[in-house]
Amino acid sequence: MPRLSYYSGMTDANNLTSVTNSDQAIQEFVGGQFIVWLVDYIIHEVGRWPVMAKIENAKAEGQKLRKFLTQLFLVQQAMWSEKDSEPGFLKFALANLSESSDPAAEPAVAVLESRFSVKSGDELRVLWVSLFQVLGLTAEELMRLEPKEATRNYIAELSELYSSSEWPTGLGALVCYWTLIGPKFKAIRQLCCKLENYSVKDFEIINSLAVYETQGLTLAHELLEKLSFDHENKYLIWDGVQRHLSLEQEFLNHTVKYLD
Repeated sequence: MPRLSYYSGMTDANNLTSVTNSDQAIQEFVGGQFIVWLVDYIIHEVGRWPVMAKIENAKAEGQKLRKFLTQLFLVQQAMWSEKDSEPGFLKFALANLSESSDPAAEPAVAVLESRFSVKSGDELRVLWVSLFQVLGLTAEELMRLEPKEATRNYIAELSELYSSSEWPTGLGALVCYWTLIGPKFKAIRQLCCKLENYSVKDFEIINSLAVYETQGLTLAHELLEKLSFDHENKYLIWDGVQRHLSLEQEFLNHTVKYLD
């Protein structure tokens, strides 16, 4: 893990502590300090993955990009799925929280219900559909899209993580999901910039998702800050982050082949 430095106290700006490993961060940081460290860790870690450089440096071809992006689109749609037979990640996370007898889980339910809605998913879908039309995918073809094996496995593993883990672990994974969207789509934006005969407007969804770090940090504060005063909860949150990062890297390592 990279060396990150943070102020160890809100009242003493000169008291600077260097944190070099997760155990030290979990021991020393609480509240907002822990959240900032956690979000920065996720962003730094994703930026170190070799697959990010592969995405940025891939040859820009519309058909290959379309194949790659359709799998990312299907994953994002899995967040909001309203099908009873295929509940989305949010439903799994909310069910996990609702089943907990811990009163500390109740505020997280309120946050998820207020911040996310079917409308949010629909708004993103409209932008995705617009992009795929530009890339030559018809509405009928979009409706028939099927996840590839790596995508199916990724969705299944995330569903299990959100539904069956300890609820702080699920929240840590959910925060990780939203935090890494920014750096991931920044790399994709670099690739898209090399395509000829396309306008910035054509890639509105990519540009929107590339600046999601702020949303990830805000969500992390809302969901995790109160939990981060308890050591056990911090370790559970950290477990969710690590598990999600592992699943995400594996998924991208398989999916990047569509850009070859």
